[in-house]
Amino acid sequence: MAHPTEGQLRDLGQRVLDTLVRMTIKQSESLVEARKRQLGEDYPDYKPGQPGSVNPPMKSGEEMWLQEIKPWIEKNYAWIPDTFAKYAKPDEAQFDGHIAALVNGQTFLKPDLKTAGEKWTKWLDPTVVKGPGKTVFDQVGIVNSFVDDWHGTAADSFHENYLASFGTSIGYQHDLMFTLAATLQAGQEIYKRMGVDIVDIGEKTIQVLETADDKDIKGTAITLSVLGAVAGIAAAVATGGASILLAAVAATASTASDIVGAQDPPPPPSTEIKGSTTLEIIASMTDAISKLNQGVYDQEHKIARALVTINQTVGSMRAQIEIPPPADFNLMANADYTNIKGPGGVYYE
Repeated sequence: MAHPTEGQLRDLGQRVLDTLVRMTIKQSESLVEARKRQLGEDYPDYKPGQPGSVNPPMKSGEEMWLQEIKPWIEKNYAWIPDTFAKYAKPDEAQFDGHIAALVNGQTFLKPDLKTAGEKWTKWLDPTVVKGPGKTVFDQVGIVNSFVDDWHGTAADSFHENYLASFGTSIGYQHDLMFTLAATLQAGQEIYKRMGVDIVDIGEKTIQVLETADDKDIKGTAITLSVLGAVAGIAAAVATGGASILLAAVAATASTASDIVGAQDPPPPPSTEIKGSTTLEIIASMTDAISKLNQGVYDQEHKIARALVTINQTVGSMRAQIEIPPPADFNLMANADYTNIKGPGGVYYE
């Protein structure tokens, strides 16, 4: 399901407000009628609107108050549509391009390793994985084929200290992309679930308001799914292939689940939309929205902590992750093929 738009959420908030007005009037009318019935029993000669009838101790201005309910609620609860509309952002779709680029990067680096697209069939669409031509491993293989017959101290050093390091470095780079994709996916999941939760809160508030004139108003529970957003992704990362990168710096984080903070999370907590009056029902809706806001904040904090940990890990492993050119190649920085000396003289054809 696509993330709800600002217009859709504003319409939902307006429906909540309209239902609040209608059901408050209906509930108040019931109270007024009950009061009149009681007055009729206590003052049998009371005939509303007829001259000479006994004037019972009816609350002054009660009927006028009933007429003023609609403008009063519309003024004091005008914030409801705007409150719902703000949950249109951020849209989780804005993460798609970045996640796809990281997944494609994994394939480009080392296709024989698991990619996020292959591993997380629940989280990522595998169809976004597209191999962009020859992989890094393919290209290293081509270089190896050209220099396979090179021998000597420099050639052996080039093989052992440079070409051979590609495998390890590419593995680290692959795992870095995997971990970044996981973290972005977790962030995306937060906002996806936020959209689901705010719609659920609105629809169930309307549902409970519709019963406000019943003798027994039934509340309804709401499960805030956003509170489990990060944990599910972290569990996938922990078994997905990022262990090479993270295990190398055990002091920083030993597993991917440590990065995002997932430890077999409990079921997401629930809250309830309920109340004996329409305004109490709206107060419980406000409480549910506050819990949703806190849940989003808590999950975003986990993502922020993840990014800090990833940055620290990469910083401590920069020498292994990067592949600098062989030192001797720097001596040729200003050379061209006309002045590079070979065994038999100037090395060019």
